Amino acid sequence: MSITSIELENFKCFEVLTLPTRPLTILTGYNAAGKSSLLQSVLLFSQQLRSNNDDGYFSLNGKMANLGNAGDVFCKHSKSKTRSLNIAFESESERAAIQLSSQDAPRGKLIFENLKLECDGEVITVIQNLNETSKENASPLIKSIKECVFVGLIRQSQSQTFPMPHDSSDKIWDVGRDGQYAPYILDIRSTDIVDPERRHPDETSETVQGQCDAWLNELFPKARVNSTVIRSTDLLKLEFQNSKSSGWVRPDNIGYGLSYAFPLIVALMTAPKGGIIIIDSPEAHLHPRAQSKIGQMISKIAASGVQIFVETHSDHFLNGIRIATKDEKIPAHDVQIYFFGTDTDATGIESINIDKQGNMSHWPEGFFDQSEHDLFKLAGC
Repeated sequence: MSITSIELENFKCFEVLTLPTRPLTILTGYNAAGKSSLLQSVLLFSQQLRSNNDDGYFSLNGKMANLGNAGDVFCKHSKSKTRSLNIAFESESERAAIQLSSQDAPRGKLIFENLKLECDGEVITVIQNLNETSKENASPLIKSIKECVFVGLIRQSQSQTFPMPHDSSDKIWDVGRDGQYAPYILDIRSTDIVDPERRHPDETSETVQGQCDAWLNELFPKARVNSTVIRSTDLLKLEFQNSKSSGWVRPDNIGYGLSYAFPLIVALMTAPKGGIIIIDSPEAHLHPRAQSKIGQMISKIAASGVQIFVETHSDHFLNGIRIATKDEKIPAHDVQIYFFGTDTDATGIESINIDKQGNMSHWPEGFFDQSEHDLFKLAGC
C-alpha cells in the first residue's frame, strides 16, 4: 500500500512538516537540506518494525538507518520544550502516527510511547507494543512500511563473494541496503515470472533472469549477469558479461557502473505490487546515457504498482523521468518532485509538477541550472 503523505514534528531539521507523496517521489536539491532526513523517517520505522523488539524502546541505529543518539534526531530549532517527536504516515484509507520521547532513554534509543492507527479518519487502535503489528490483521500500510527496501549509495559491488540472508524477517526481494543480497535473490528468483508491466519491451523472456539481463543490456551494451551458490558454503559468486569482455568476469573486473546498477534492477524486478523501494542516488557511477535510461526504467516500475522514493542529484536522471512521462510510461500525476532549497526546514521545500509532455511547472534557483550558469560564464557573459 502506497504512502500518500509523510508528517514530521520535531524530527531532525523539521519542526513541522507535511509532505504529500506519489507513486514516484523525487527528492533533489542542496546538500544537508533535509532530503535524507525525510526518507530516514520511513527507514527508522521500518527498521523498528523488523526488529521484533518489545522492550519499550525505539532503536535509532540498525540495518537501515544509523541516526546516533536522541540529541541527533530532535529538531534543534524547535520552539517546543517537550522532548518528544512524532512521525506519521498516511495512505488512501489509513494513518499511522508514532509518538516517541527521550525521557530516560538509553543512548541510541528513544522511548516508544504509542502507535495510533486510524482508518477513514477514525481511531481504530492505539498500540503500546509494536509486536502487535505482526498479527494477521495488521494494517496494510504498516505491512508495506515494514517490508520496504532501501538501496543505499554505498553498495557492496566489488566483492568476490556475496552472503545469503539469515534473518527470517528478510523478504525474498530485499537486496539489502548495500545490495549485498542481490546475487542471492537473483539466484532463488531467477525463474519467477516478472509482471508484464515491468518487462523490457524488446525481451521475450518473462523470467527474472531474462528481464534482469534485458534491463542491464539497456544500460550497458550486451551486458548479462550470473549468480551461483558456491558449493558447501552460504556464499554466492557473481559474474558479468558485456560487449568488452570475452567471457564471464568478476565484479571488480567489470567497472563500478554495472555492478552498482545490478541491485537496483533485481529489486525493481522482484518487488511485489504495493511494495515500497527507497533509492539513494540511482545515478551513482553511471554514464549520462545510463542515468537517463534508469530514470525511465524506474518510472515504468513505479507505474506498475511499486512505490518508489528517490534521492538524486542528476539532471540526466530527471530528464529520464520527463521522457518517461512524455512517452506515457508513467502518468504525470503519479510523479512528485521536491526541491530542497537552502532553508533547512519545511519552508525551504518547493513542490515542482510535471505535465504529460514532460515539462516542469517552474525552475527554482539552484534546480539543475548549474550547466546553464557555467556555459554563461564560459561564453564570457
